[in-house]
Amino acid sequence: MRKILLFVHGWGFDATLWDSVRARFAPEDTLAWDLGFFGAPAQPAPLPGRPVIAVGHSFGALWLLHRRPVPWAAMVAVNGFSAFARREDFTHGIAPRVLARMRRRLREAPGEVVAEFRAACGCTAPAPATPHSAALDDGLAALEAWDERPATPSLALCGED
Repeated sequence: MRKILLFVHGWGFDATLWDSVRARFAPEDTLAWDLGFFGAPAQPAPLPGRPVIAVGHSFGALWLLHRRPVPWAAMVAVNGFSAFARREDFTHGIAPRVLARMRRRLREAPGEVVAEFRAACGCTAPAPATPHSAALDDGLAALEAWDERPATPSLALCGED
């Protein structure tokens, strides 16, 4: 049975993040879920009976580990993580004050917050549409709260930074 690749993007992006990767596969062999940061969420169900390989970018990996929306045969994290915010037993995480500041600024200037974040990630493309502030705020809250350790993906692809 042919596997299907299920792609989930990170915070500040949408499903089009995966377009160039998906173009290398037959259309029926991939799905890209959209978490709704720039419009309505879209999460079409994989065809029954086809094994799923979940692929999450950054927050998308944490989202997959936390939500476990479908059973998968394997999971790939691309610059992903199982916990993001610093806590007593995870001192390498991002300081919660950074996320709190982003959440405050998101209420006043969502476009600027998203643009700054994307630039910091090395993304030169503009955001695909007007940011959906509530969904982005929910994502930042999840980054602060969710801790899926010791869950690990089957494969982790990460840059040095």
